[in-house]
Amino acid sequence: MIHSPRSPLLLMLAACLLAAGCQTSAPRKQSDVPVAQSSSQRPHTDPATLTDPCAENLQNICEAMLLYYTTNKHLPAALPELQPYADAGTQLSFSCPVSGDPYSYAPQGLITSGIHDRLVLYDANPVHNGHRWGIVMTPAAPNQPVTLFVIPLNDSLLNAYLHK
Repeated sequence: MIHSPRSPLLLMLAACLLAAGCQTSAPRKQSDVPVAQSSSQRPHTDPATLTDPCAENLQNICEAMLLYYTTNKHLPAALPELQPYADAGTQLSFSCPVSGDPYSYAPQGLITSGIHDRLVLYDANPVHNGHRWGIVMTPAAPNQPVTLFVIPLNDSLLNAYLHK
């Protein structure tokens, strides 16, 4: 029997994972990553992501990305592959609504020394009060799921990822 990406069992699993996995935060240094992270230790949502249309756009992408990853055990080669994993009625946009430029995407994730998270998607230009929005992925660890975070990126953090 073939199941579509929207089968009821998969949607239930995705809802549980989304509750635990797609959040907003700053990237964590490797030394800051606890072995087990309780819900009280998890980062809180940055209020700017609730009012910035680009950050909201990235939250939608983040949720579809997490469902895609849960289903396929890797990120898609291209962003349009995420559309079937978006919430019903949600049309994903892969461009910044402020600049109109497409997001930069690195399906393998960009790494830098001292930071555990991988940068997987980011704004092409710093058009949000001098910063960009991005999505970082924390790889799975024993007893910990993969998590995705929408974060603000300043130029120095982005350059650290790009020049590793």
